[in-house]
Amino acid sequence: NSGPNNSRQVSDATWTSSNTQVATVSALGVVTGVNVGTAEITASSGGLSASYRLSVLPRPLRGPGS
Repeated sequence: NSGPNNSRQVSDATWTSSNTQVATVSALGVVTGVNVGTAEITASSGGLSASYRLSVLPRPLRGPGS
């Protein structure tokens, strides 16, 4: 890796979901899709925060023999 690494592990982050009917997030930041829709996942720590908007899509239908 030749570029700078601006990432860091944050053990005291607080994780939230803007729409828990669509996606939940654990205290460790593990996101689980619950229903179709969109949600924003936010991590906050030390006065800083970062968010990511995600979409939960329907599971594709499988035909015979799949």
